[in-house]
Amino acid sequence: ECCKLEDKITAFQVLGGMTSDDVTRRLEAAKGKSIIIATNFDFINRHLILVDKKWRNLCRSARVIVMDELHSYTSFHGSNVYHLIKRMKEHMKDVQFIGSSATLHNAQEFFASICGLDPLSIRHVESKTGRERDVHKFFIYPLNYPQRVIMQEIAKTCYKKQSDPEDLNKKSRQLVFSNTHNDAEFVAENIERSSSMKIDVHRGGLAQSDRTFTETSLKEGDIDGISCTPTLELGIDIGTVDVAISSFKSDHDAFIQRSGRAGRKGKKSYTFCVFDPKDASCHYYSRNMLKYINQRHERYISKDNPIISAKHKEAANIEKDCVKDPTNKDKHFAFLDTMSMRGSAGKVTILLNEKKFGEREVPVGYYQLHQNAIYHQQKLVYKVKSLVKTHTGAIANLEESNEGNKATRPIVRVILTKPLDPGVKHGVIELYRIITGYYKGDYNQPIETWEMHEGSGEEDWIDFKWSSTHMAIKIELPPEFIVNNLKEKEDPGIHTITHVFANAAKIVTKCEAIDIEAHHDGGSIYLYDNTNDGANGVTQMIYKKYDQVWETCKKLLDDCDCDKREKPELGGCPRCTFTTGFCQTNNRELDKKKAREFFNYRQNIS
Repeated sequence: ECCKLEDKITAFQVLGGMTSDDVTRRLEAAKGKSIIIATNFDFINRHLILVDKKWRNLCRSARVIVMDELHSYTSFHGSNVYHLIKRMKEHMKDVQFIGSSATLHNAQEFFASICGLDPLSIRHVESKTGRERDVHKFFIYPLNYPQRVIMQEIAKTCYKKQSDPEDLNKKSRQLVFSNTHNDAEFVAENIERSSSMKIDVHRGGLAQSDRTFTETSLKEGDIDGISCTPTLELGIDIGTVDVAISSFKSDHDAFIQRSGRAGRKGKKSYTFCVFDPKDASCHYYSRNMLKYINQRHERYISKDNPIISAKHKEAANIEKDCVKDPTNKDKHFAFLDTMSMRGSAGKVTILLNEKKFGEREVPVGYYQLHQNAIYHQQKLVYKVKSLVKTHTGAIANLEESNEGNKATRPIVRVILTKPLDPGVKHGVIELYRIITGYYKGDYNQPIETWEMHEGSGEEDWIDFKWSSTHMAIKIELPPEFIVNNLKEKEDPGIHTITHVFANAAKIVTKCEAIDIEAHHDGGSIYLYDNTNDGANGVTQMIYKKYDQVWETCKKLLDDCDCDKREKPELGGCPRCTFTTGFCQTNNRELDKKKAREFFNYRQNIS
């Protein structure tokens, strides 16, 4: 409309959930005009597999495919998009691809890779101008308080200093970014409990209508801020924001994206990156700030990941079957439920009073919605009555709870059921996991203070079990580091070595703790892609950059003086050997001395 081309061009959004009648009406209204369709690759993949009317009428005849925020097509999602574009080309002709990004350093190389194009066929256009902004950035490393407490205090201070209750034009509008769903919920609960600031939650797993309502509430001034996860990093119009507070992320580009939400239209704004004093990668980058700020924002995808490739090969076969027999597509719906473009096909469906209340992806959903778990949603608190397995995930039944300040964390037993063959260093493994109990305590207190609840001592407790496959890298230990007489619990030294490998891998690959997990079995440590399909590409990067991971392991241990102080921390230390990922002992029973001895060895898996 702003270009005065409404008589020549029409644009509309098409996403999952829209009926065929809705689409037909929009196409009828667009007759005689050029059409711009805003959609996503999830929608295209589903309807391409079934080769149905939505694919034929909306996508197959497209002449231009535009990918905004190109840098977001990474990891599992980027690999899937590569294979999907490859399948789309089998049905389409004379398609032009356009990609845009404000941050990529290897934009031309990445664009050619994900679109499967000859680099010589690409034209790279770079803008010489930028958006006018007046932004003040702060990096904060807390010494005496937890990360979340500092984020809450910054939000309340900015609200108090910048807002005038009598004047809506002088009202602070804030985004507070957390890295996990739980933290987003806890931040909102604590801020509203201790101030007059109104802040709502925006995260994955909530109904789209709820998220849209929250976005509108901020734009219209009905609330003062949003406590969110990466759901608000890109592509959503939330109006002018003058404060963006972010928990630290290993990828500096993510902080740039978050801080870019503030200071638009030339308005003076403030952005804060708050480090976690109990995260080894935060401690590492706090000593190497220039290295953090000057990270090259490069993106790569895996084209040959066997798990993802096999899924798309099966999808292509179904497409052929749907062309041959278009009347019998119902048999393929089960496959659609197992395929996701974004990281996990498995879902935990959350029910409250027998109605759908939300959902979580697998395996995080299993960890957070196990039996008797405390679950927080939109600043309210619930307890999980049961978690029942389904063929694609599980169903969690909730009831209201009065334990407002409580949280839970599962006790998980992990069994390696299919290791890598001898001599193989990178490939597919199978794991079997059992939730046998949980810890429960005040979420504002260290987990070391939480009570332990063994499932065997809980009334009507049922262990929750599941199997999964993962891309993994195997690190073989020297025989002298393997303790054979420990049967009931893991050797503290190997436990610590496993933590350090995971921490270093997180730094080198710039991934988050949730993306990579580690497991020790016999004489080997396995680092594996931690998604339900086990194929987010992190271990492939670790394999290619193993030398760098090893050196980072040594640097984490050598640069921390925890074992040289007047009161040395001989066991675990949050600055070098703790993990922010899952740990069965909650960072207890660690042995830095043995870990340091191990990393004096020089091994190479390549």
